[in-house]
Amino acid sequence: MPKLSKFFIYVALVLFCNNVFALKVSVPQNIASNLSVSVYDISKQSNVYNYKATTPRLIASNMKLLTTYVGLDKLGKDFKWQTQVGYTGSLSGETLNGDLVIIGGGDPTLSLQDLSIAVNQLKIKKITGNIVYSNQYFLSHPKSSELYPEPYAEYSAEPNGLLINQGLTKVTLNLGIDSSAKLSPSQFADYTVKASKITIDNKCNCACVNPDSYIQISAIKKTLYPQGRVPASCDGKSITFYAPDSNIFTNLSIASVFGQSGIKYESIIANKLPLGKVKIVNTKYSESLGAIIYTMNQQSNNLYAKTIFMTSGIGESKQTDFKQSQSSYLATLNKNFKFNELNSNSLENGSGLSRHEKLTTQHMIQLLNNMYNSSNKNLVLDSLPTPGDRNNTLGNDFTNYAQMLYVKTGTLADVKAYSGYFINQQGNVYSVSFVLNNLNNNKTKSQQLNEFKQLIQDILEQLNKSS
Repeated sequence: MPKLSKFFIYVALVLFCNNVFALKVSVPQNIASNLSVSVYDISKQSNVYNYKATTPRLIASNMKLLTTYVGLDKLGKDFKWQTQVGYTGSLSGETLNGDLVIIGGGDPTLSLQDLSIAVNQLKIKKITGNIVYSNQYFLSHPKSSELYPEPYAEYSAEPNGLLINQGLTKVTLNLGIDSSAKLSPSQFADYTVKASKITIDNKCNCACVNPDSYIQISAIKKTLYPQGRVPASCDGKSITFYAPDSNIFTNLSIASVFGQSGIKYESIIANKLPLGKVKIVNTKYSESLGAIIYTMNQQSNNLYAKTIFMTSGIGESKQTDFKQSQSSYLATLNKNFKFNELNSNSLENGSGLSRHEKLTTQHMIQLLNNMYNSSNKNLVLDSLPTPGDRNNTLGNDFTNYAQMLYVKTGTLADVKAYSGYFINQQGNVYSVSFVLNNLNNNKTKSQQLNEFKQLIQDILEQLNKSS
């Protein structure tokens, strides 16, 4: 065979193996310098398209995909957090002669009702000693360097050894016909909540799914001020507050449990467990990690992500701190990947609320491919939002690709990201990662977002027609 013919056959094979088909992508100049895109054909194990794929970008909540991987690899899908209730001394009828002990195990889903059920199973009415609890499962909080931090906002909830109701309290927003706003109850933990900085937009005829999306929370000493312009349709809806002082909130929550049960006791003491033997009588287990990951990815729950991040460092001592968890998280990733962007200087919390947690879209594809080819494929796929479901974070994006597009969303003030999988009408599976940084906080921001989403739409349309 002539050498020239062999050369053309070789070139044809290379093109066939490495490019299943050629995407026609026109990148708008308005977003070109801040955009990264990677598309990979899992079915044919071939790169389809890359644009600035090796440039590290802030990925916002796409970081939860890495936390999904670490959690499943380090802890396993069946892992459960646990809260233990026990006592010292002895039981005599309805009296506990000793201390009642609550040992927190980091459960991010523990509710007031869960704790009440666990306590009431003791069937006591009086404690001669104290209620003693431990919330030292995590000895420190993960770091956070978000652009506009709101320590009292719902998304700011932090992992805690004994976290009741996620440290959150809901208040009702009541809007008057005179454009006044009131909150009930007006007391939150040991803070006073005032609505004087909330204004009403009577011209906006828009639905209010979640008033928190219109509200920011500021504090002056012990007074909290929700502030923002809300549509009239927010009347009667709830606003959620987080209590950064976990001991105050935990003490009040425990007091309410025992108050409602009519159990008398001396006092509530934090983190000073009795020296004597504790008899454990009840253990409350959380949902499985697999179920937690589903909620984390569907609703982009930052608390769940940060709790998985911290729990990855738990050892035989049943305690961990930030440095230990960070080291364990990185070690788990480094077993299969070399993500140089992530190190002890950049990894903060695994949720994406960070100005330092960056990754390339090329690395996102490596991660996605690994999870798709693992035994956890279905769990991961099911956990990712798909268009057309109002209960996830995709909203109205890409609604013509329901049950075809499965992507984790990522949103910060200046970041938008989508990473996951696309299954076309032929059944071909693609891993995809689209990331846009440096969104301007001015008139062009909406234009940039529209151009970004249109680019994704164009790529998906071409992928859907490929064979």
